[in-house]
Amino acid sequence: MDRLRLIEAFEHNDLNAVQALIEDDSEYELLTQPLFDNGYLALHLASLHGSVSIIEYLLSKLSLEAINQPNDIGETPLFCAAKHGHAQLVYYYVTKGAILHTRIHAPGQSHHGLSALFCALERNHYSVVKILIAAGALRAHALFDQPERCFLL
Repeated sequence: MDRLRLIEAFEHNDLNAVQALIEDDSEYELLTQPLFDNGYLALHLASLHGSVSIIEYLLSKLSLEAINQPNDIGETPLFCAAKHGHAQLVYYYVTKGAILHTRIHAPGQSHHGLSALFCALERNHYSVVKILIAAGALRAHALFDQPERCFLL
């Protein structure tokens, strides 16, 4: 039940509700255990909704390395934020040392092999693309390893 309330708090960007739920969870299972079967942790799910203040709070309870924790198909919190066009959050993750070159591992699916940069580009999140390029995402991995996904930048 607390998982559902936490998910709802993320969806409404309700920092007070998130704080109350996490503080009531003495073992921090809501932060450290997957919320879904696909390996989404609280940080991944919160990243989908883009609240920097919620992410800052969650990271105050976790180690900074959590920003690079992948889910079951390799999506990191940075990837989740980039996929949904949350430029402020992408910038926050970049300044905290998020790894830029991780890629999705979903063989047979259209997003297999995508990095956060390519995902943001395919979804027309150009403010996110600018942040990632400025942070060195083009240098972080080979740009042209998938010719069908080459873009003129």
